[in-house]
Amino acid sequence: MSGRFTHVVLHLADIYYQGEDAYITIEHYASGALADAVTATVTVRDPVNAAVVSAAAMTKTATGVYGYEWAIGASANPGPHRVQVTTTYTSGAVTYTNMEPFKTTEVRLKA
Repeated sequence: MSGRFTHVVLHLADIYYQGEDAYITIEHYASGALADAVTATVTVRDPVNAAVVSAAAMTKTATGVYGYEWAIGASANPGPHRVQVTTTYTSGAVTYTNMEPFKTTEVRLKA
């Protein structure tokens, strides 16, 4: 848990193809246990740093688990796409914001 009060585990495949759907899943932890976030959003940036998904709300699927279905366009720019998740969590009077570092996934040309 790295001594942090909250953290997020991001699940995402390494490779997708144009026209596919990518399901982005996170697990949000507080004090070492799965916990619901106040908000959970996802941003995806393409190889030229354009936001193809911008702070989209993620859907809660279970306690502390959220998902987002990213419809990768048939003409999406091939190359590395960076995915970043932001969560907020409130404990008492304190609100924690957790911006996880980007995870990169590759979008390839559809054969």
